[in-house]
Amino acid sequence: MDKETLLSCRDVSLGYEGHTVWEHLTFSVHSGEYLCIVGENGSGKSTLLKSLLGLLPPLKGVIRRSDTAGAVGYLPQQTQAQRDFPATVSEVVLSGFLSARGRRFFYSAAEKSQALMHMGKLGILELKDRCYRELSGGQQQRVLLARALCAARRLLILDAPVTGLDPAAAQDLYRTLAYLNKNEGLAIVMVTHDLQSALQYADTVLYAGQGTARDGLRAQKSQKARDAYRQANESDFIIADAAARYFKAHGITKLPARKALQAEIEQLISEKDGLYNTYHEQKQRFKELQTVKRNIDQILRREEPHRRKEQSHER
Repeated sequence: MDKETLLSCRDVSLGYEGHTVWEHLTFSVHSGEYLCIVGENGSGKSTLLKSLLGLLPPLKGVIRRSDTAGAVGYLPQQTQAQRDFPATVSEVVLSGFLSARGRRFFYSAAEKSQALMHMGKLGILELKDRCYRELSGGQQQRVLLARALCAARRLLILDAPVTGLDPAAAQDLYRTLAYLNKNEGLAIVMVTHDLQSALQYADTVLYAGQGTARDGLRAQKSQKARDAYRQANESDFIIADAAARYFKAHGITKLPARKALQAEIEQLISEKDGLYNTYHEQKQRFKELQTVKRNIDQILRREEPHRRKEQSHER
């Protein structure tokens, strides 16, 4: 069954103040898909997110969002002023319904119930009456994620959500996003600097940068030639210059398919289990030998007085 296209870019060029950072960008986000955008600072990741959200018009090409995608949940990068915002957790989470509230002065009972449900889902229900500014970085990100869930219908867009978090909190947030993607069916578009986690959780990785693949695309003279070139070099567009250099340094020249990665993981698990079983057998054999040694030592200790007597008689 084909998945529905929620968001699509077709031959899009993006930039600002006369500076182009993306050219001939074409990709789609389907229902239930997990897309990570990686790249160096200043490579245009946030510019792409702003364009996907409709905040920045493309210089060229078309960005379309399906009518059935509904409202988009957005988790932006926080400024210091936002981290010190003097509001309760419940107030911050409920603010996700502001765009849908219209002219109503108060939140509805259904919205309040849904906000509590999202807080419970993310493990922050007990914090609902706490002041937002008093929370840790990881707790604040969960609050903002609950707020984004209140706004989202089928699509979440996140701008570097683990920035400033310690490794444990970052992995906890990644696992939460994976749960929302796999179990709740939410499509996720996320900017991240963590290439390893992107490869672990994402269905598709889009590299923000200019390189030989895009240079070759620009050299094509017709749309037909550009389409053929993109199809022939699809993997180079998914993982471009910096990512390719990273893989090359580690002896990887091309990103493996997810099935190949899964097969390799299963093989490693199987080998680990085999090694464990071998170790377990050796450990059990060692225990048996220790038992035999103890029995021999006991026999020798019991016979030691008799041996000494015999030796004294011989003298």
